[in-house]
Amino acid sequence: MGGIVVLVIAGAVLLFFKGNAPQTTTVADPGKLVRDASNMTGVITAKVTLVEFGDYQCPFCGSINPALEKIIDNYKGNKDFNFVYRNFPLPQHQWAKLTAEAAEAAGAQGKYWEMHNLIFDNQSQWTGAAQPMDILTGYAQSLELDVNAFTAAVQKNQYDNKITGEDLADGNALGVNSTPTLFLNGKKTSASTYDDLKKAIDDALKQ
Repeated sequence: MGGIVVLVIAGAVLLFFKGNAPQTTTVADPGKLVRDASNMTGVITAKVTLVEFGDYQCPFCGSINPALEKIIDNYKGNKDFNFVYRNFPLPQHQWAKLTAEAAEAAGAQGKYWEMHNLIFDNQSQWTGAAQPMDILTGYAQSLELDVNAFTAAVQKNQYDNKITGEDLADGNALGVNSTPTLFLNGKKTSASTYDDLKKAIDDALKQ
């Protein structure tokens, strides 16, 4: 009987310590987070890297983008910081893939971030349009792109392999199932405001 009591107590102690053990967050595979051809503001070897898996038609991605634009502006020129945007078009969003193609096509002409921000900043303009390509072409004109090359690339789904074969596939491999999903130095972060993101980044830079 005494032996049973000891076992029960020992089991309770073990459960107590197990239940109160610090929870650790697994660091994501860096090869799945950032590729050499990923759209980034800095260098792949930066000390601190913030990665977003996003969808241009996702309203939550649209709402967080102003904070991310401010973060990019705040740390521009800082070689220790890198922001990376990975495409994660959700199937329920009709124009998510099209707008990702548009951003990549603009990037081929050196205007990725300009198109990226135009698409997000004007999300309400094109998201419900019957022919959003007309609107995207207007953005290309405003950025002084070669519109014919831009249009041809988007219509041919020229960047499908990068968008779905790399970005979307990597996101799925990392367990991404919603947008936006942010990783700071390989760990998922729930920070979404400018102040919270800046604090998290500054803390990481000090380490």
